[in-house]
Amino acid sequence: MPAPYDLQSAQFFNNPYPTFARMRRDDPVYWNEELNVFMVSRFPDVHALARIPNTTPERVDAFFRNLTNPDPDKNSAVHRMLCNWLDVCDWLVSSRPPGYSWLRELVAQAFSPEMPSPEADIRNLTGQVLNNLTDAPEIEVVDEIGGAMASEILSVTLGLSPADFSRLQQWTYDILNVASWTGNPDQTIAKAYEAICELGAYVSALPGLDSTELHQALADAKQHGLSLSTQELISTCTVLLIGGHEATTKLIANSLLALLRHPDQMARLRAEPSLLRSAVQESMRYESVAMHTFRIATADLTLPSGTIPAGSVILGLIPAASHDDSVYTDPECLDITRQHPQHDDLGQAPHICAAWAMAHTEGLTILHEILQRFPALHLAAHDITYPRDMNLRSPHTLYITRSASL
Repeated sequence: MPAPYDLQSAQFFNNPYPTFARMRRDDPVYWNEELNVFMVSRFPDVHALARIPNTTPERVDAFFRNLTNPDPDKNSAVHRMLCNWLDVCDWLVSSRPPGYSWLRELVAQAFSPEMPSPEADIRNLTGQVLNNLTDAPEIEVVDEIGGAMASEILSVTLGLSPADFSRLQQWTYDILNVASWTGNPDQTIAKAYEAICELGAYVSALPGLDSTELHQALADAKQHGLSLSTQELISTCTVLLIGGHEATTKLIANSLLALLRHPDQMARLRAEPSLLRSAVQESMRYESVAMHTFRIATADLTLPSGTIPAGSVILGLIPAASHDDSVYTDPECLDITRQHPQHDDLGQAPHICAAWAMAHTEGLTILHEILQRFPALHLAAHDITYPRDMNLRSPHTLYITRSASL
């Protein structure tokens, strides 16, 4: 019997909303046999999932359930890296909110111990990136703005070369892709293992691994219950740092895409720039970057739409919940004045909000500069496609045209 929903096709990833509407209506608590997970799609269920006591975010084991040819050594290394990543996220959230300025300073100690780490001036760096764009009639947002911004920020704060940034970016993608819930899990784990080994060798050769600041950070981490070597701490923090910049890029692309597809809302925002924060919040609802919140039930779990047995992996589908018409009036419409009394991006909460804190803050600044610099923007005539990723959703590329000259 074929699965009732195609959750792996390009068509689904390019536009998941019709499928999610069917799930909300017909299968609000859906057992996905292929992935061995429950999926919940209604707002009350997703909202409750991150807040009820009998679940746990310690979920790394779930990524290893569907392996057909497990390699103990590779599995152990990838498992430890992902556990470290979650633990360091939790450490940042619980003891150093919002954490990202400190995180950049810590990593900079390893990369450039002889130099003070300046805080990135996002507004000025955005201006430099926009100034460096050619006079071509089209701009590709993901790489030419988002990627260039990440490279510029880390060049300033860490002294990274573009080549090193590119390698770190690829290693980060390969490691975090384990959480994408797509592709062959054995191959995904193997690729992540290669990335961990290469990242570890790169970090081990950094000049500042013996700094006083890093020793203090390790002592602080130990008090929080983390047991990490210096190399593991810097590797994990580097992945978190690069991942945070990826989140910023995706937020910018999704927000611009939502606004450009709704010219009336773009015009309203230009007329009332004070609505920018509200516009980004609404864009995050309308085109959510995060695809799910993820828990494991430690006991039988009763949600508003049904019961889930203990031991189950549960994905709360954030884009589905964000378009639930029992909560949002006209959810398929973008309304930058919409109030979001319950919407906190639906409990993406402790383990990734360190990254989202940076993404939201830097994204607001970068979007403001883009809108100020370009008084007229339009979508260019290119297909917009999305990667096969059940973790984060944003276009591969986003081309825009501008009528104002730099």
